[in-house]
Amino acid sequence: MSNRADRGQRNARQGARRAGVAGSQGGQGFVLLTLFLVTLMALVGLGVDGGILYLNHRAMQNAADAGAFAGARLLAKSVRDTPTIRAEIEKFAGKNYVADPASNVIAYYTDDSGAHLSTITSAAGTKPAGATGVEVIAIRQTQTLFLPVVGYSNLRASAIAAAHGRPVTGGGPGLGLTNEGRPLFVSFTIRRNLVRIISARPMSRRERRIHEEAKATKRS
Repeated sequence: MSNRADRGQRNARQGARRAGVAGSQGGQGFVLLTLFLVTLMALVGLGVDGGILYLNHRAMQNAADAGAFAGARLLAKSVRDTPTIRAEIEKFAGKNYVADPASNVIAYYTDDSGAHLSTITSAAGTKPAGATGVEVIAIRQTQTLFLPVVGYSNLRASAIAAAHGRPVTGGGPGLGLTNEGRPLFVSFTIRRNLVRIISARPMSRRERRIHEEAKATKRS
């Protein structure tokens, strides 16, 4: 009887040890599975949310380009009122899907070298002396789909663009002739010292007259 009891106790102890080992291995497997799923979600989020961030960046680049050109166009028309220039920048940024341009658009007056002279705000004022262009920064906060699992619930997409405009005197930029002598009005932005052509069209009758007067003044 005692031998049978001893064998029963030994079997019970071995069964308990095996159960403990199995439970420990099951717990380790659950931890590894959790880590794998988190890593997988992070990789998926990098692909999906990274693509969304890129699309938002492109949208903000278009908005910054449009806002910079709009501000430079007013400078080329000799507009000096800062709130008017700010309103034009916000108008075109808003048309390019910037939510609340008053808060998500930053704009500066710049000189020929691209240095900031002052901020363009809606407060009363006029453009500073030496201002020949504008620089616009468009911003958008975008929510993420998968990256919250690693602590990133939203990302910031921003873009910057600069454009220069002068009053059209002395053959100022924007008006000129092609090699074949065709008069054109050219719209462009300057980004990192590179000129990006936005559009080109034939000059209007008024622009032709101004261009001819500017050439005559230069010759004299």
